[in-house]
Amino acid sequence: MEFHDAVILAIEQQGNDRILLVEYAYVSSLARTVECNVKLLGIGPVQCSDEGSVELKMLGDDAAILDFDVDSRGQCNLLVIWDNYENRDEKTGHHEQITRRYLFSCQKMEIVFLRYSE
Repeated sequence: MEFHDAVILAIEQQGNDRILLVEYAYVSSLARTVECNVKLLGIGPVQCSDEGSVELKMLGDDAAILDFDVDSRGQCNLLVIWDNYENRDEKTGHHEQITRRYLFSCQKMEIVFLRYSE
């Protein structure tokens, strides 16, 4: 499963678990994109590239995933660009974007397909 160019629409917190609602994740065996829940179970402390320890939560209306890797030991590397559409520059029409790299561990990752993307 590939997450490059996928979009995080929501993040739900349940104790030490996070559930990411992701749209446009690419499944090569299906040759299609899907909407899915990415369940990160038993996550450890989350480190952010420029802020130290943080919560993995929504920082904008959605987030474009640039990179998302989980190695065999459960070490996660998530690079996203958060989009905040409410903060638009009146002159240019551009909205606010925040780039963050998150590093954390998780005991298990589960992916639940919800539907095929249009």
